[in-house]
Amino acid sequence: MTGSATDSSPDRQDALESFRFRIDMIDADLIRLLSERTKLVIEVGKYKKAARIPVMQPERVRIVLEDRAARAATMGLNPEIAREIWSILIQEACRAEEAVS
Repeated sequence: MTGSATDSSPDRQDALESFRFRIDMIDADLIRLLSERTKLVIEVGKYKKAARIPVMQPERVRIVLEDRAARAATMGLNPEIAREIWSILIQEACRAEEAVS
């Protein structure tokens, strides 16, 4: 069956591996950026602690979620998925800020 979806010719496998490699590189960049973001969040947590500012800032959370959803939409991404991802990031940021000693 030449040309079928199950064709596992070397050319198709090479193309698939090339796509996977590119995805892996993007994932590595995302992890690096998340690490950088987390380090900055910890600095924010230190600042908030010293200034006696509450960790949770509901209005800031609302603004961030709306902004990231809108940005995602302009890039052709599902805004609700972006909202979910940033909700997780914000939860983790709050946890990291609270852990600052």
